Amino acid sequence: MKEKDWGSGLGEDARNIIGDIYEGLPVDEPNFKFFYTSPKQFSGFSRHSRNIIYFQKDTTNKFTIYKDLYSKPQLFFLIQGEDEDILSNYLLENKALIINTIKDGERREKIRRIRKSLSKSNVLSERIGIKLVYPSIYKIITINYLSDRRKRLHEILLTLINKESNFELIEEDSGDLTTNFSDKDTANLSRVIEKNRKIIKRYQALVRTAVTLDTLMDSENDENFKIK
Repeated sequence: MKEKDWGSGLGEDARNIIGDIYEGLPVDEPNFKFFYTSPKQFSGFSRHSRNIIYFQKDTTNKFTIYKDLYSKPQLFFLIQGEDEDILSNYLLENKALIINTIKDGERREKIRRIRKSLSKSNVLSERIGIKLVYPSIYKIITINYLSDRRKRLHEILLTLINKESNFELIEEDSGDLTTNFSDKDTANLSRVIEKNRKIIKRYQALVRTAVTLDTLMDSENDENFKIK
């Protein structure tokens, strides 16, 4: 879009959508960091960004997603319309699709990079019986014991989770979003993200409950110690 449009309602809508607050963090942070490039400056390095939303005033009104248009991996969102209002409407109508598609692409790129150099350590499987895929640059620091309080907090949390009759695990999206994005793909991805968001919130509530119970147990122990 032109610079005057970036400073208008269309630009404000774009900033609000892309810079929306990421849920679940203790401090507010935007979903994505972004920068504006004018049509004249859109060349060379700027064309190789991993995610691009391009606004184009045109007699054709449509919204299109291209994959790997100027570089790889890349998602290119082309929004075309006769005027600013039409461009803004297409942006708002496809807000969920844009955000979810970018998140899915970033997740896939992160996984791809991690898998380029995986750790061959067997410490986790040998010590606690779990298999975890992680980069070789990550190092595992082992300790021979946990403090009594950390053990107790861990046990309280596991007890709370076990008492939850229908506690679900985070679901991994099995869909493969390619160049063509159907309504079914969008609906499935949105469902997975919404479900996982609810699971995380539920788990966070259990953690807070465990911490509260642990603190109360500490207080009771302190009182008993004083009485004695």
